[in-house]
Amino acid sequence: MGAAGVRRGKAEDLSRFDDGTFDRVMANFIFHYITEPDVVCAEIARVTKKSGHAIVTIEARHSMPEMYKMHFDAMAEVGFPADFIERLPRTRRGKMVLDNAAEYLSRHFESVEERPYADALRFDTTEPYMEFYATGHKFCGAKAMAGEDFPESMFDQLYANVEAKVKAAIAERGYFELSKQNSVFVCK
Repeated sequence: MGAAGVRRGKAEDLSRFDDGTFDRVMANFIFHYITEPDVVCAEIARVTKKSGHAIVTIEARHSMPEMYKMHFDAMAEVGFPADFIERLPRTRRGKMVLDNAAEYLSRHFESVEERPYADALRFDTTEPYMEFYATGHKFCGAKAMAGEDFPESMFDQLYANVEAKVKAAIAERGYFELSKQNSVFVCK
């Protein structure tokens, strides 16, 4: 067996790999970032050997409701305008989500088996959650949608408000948890 390597690129263009290059291909929670899921599914199918498997993990659109509820409550408390809050996404984004993943994948694979599972992200301290929320999820997309319309101080207040809520939850239960509904799709 050869040494594994890492190559950076875009899932939409795997042209540097020949057809049927890999025994196993894994796409782990990428599709909420993908604008053209059929293109990515076709590329994954193309580079997977006929005798191989593609493993695709997908999150439900309504995963992590605790994060979204806390976020929108805090936005209102901080004083973001209601019309701005109303325009923000309430769930995971992306064209391909758990509700339609089998349909997308079936266009490119002969066999698609779904293996659902419940999952959770558990935070015992505030720091990892705040990194996840503010940096990873950019305040549930509010930062990107805000552009220059709101001063940075409002996001500082939002951060502090959410951090206080997470600290209170951890003090009460010993952790703060985000529930997730996911599936692994085994594609041949």
